[in-house]
Amino acid sequence: LLLYRELPEDFVDNLVPICFFLVVGFAIWLFVKLRSKRNTEKHEENMAMIEKGIYEPLPEQKAIYRKERYLLAGIVLSMVGLAFLLSFAFALREEGMIIASFLFLFPGLGLLGFYRSLAKREEREERNNVLSQQKNPPA
Repeated sequence: LLLYRELPEDFVDNLVPICFFLVVGFAIWLFVKLRSKRNTEKHEENMAMIEKGIYEPLPEQKAIYRKERYLLAGIVLSMVGLAFLLSFAFALREEGMIIASFLFLFPGLGLLGFYRSLAKREEREERNNVLSQQKNPPA
């Protein structure tokens, strides 16, 4: 028989930040672990290709923006900021929470705007390429 008893208020107050940091730490650890595993597999694959004599390094690529990264980061930061803002509005009512929410929300919205501008630029370049090919068809 399990009896319910109230937890001390300071226990719950201390549990939330502890759980937050545990989850963030676990996410960082998982990211590093998976990235390391991917890099190790790619390295082993390249070494096997070198041993067989079929490896050709990729040509030098110019730095390009990978717009998907900006989309993901923008969504994550915006949602974290929105979560802080909602927690401020409905539950916690602490002054620091609204500042913390803006520290996440506005950079996230900025990244989403940057993603949008990259997508528009790619569309414009693609349209220009199609128009130039129509004006100058290959012989």
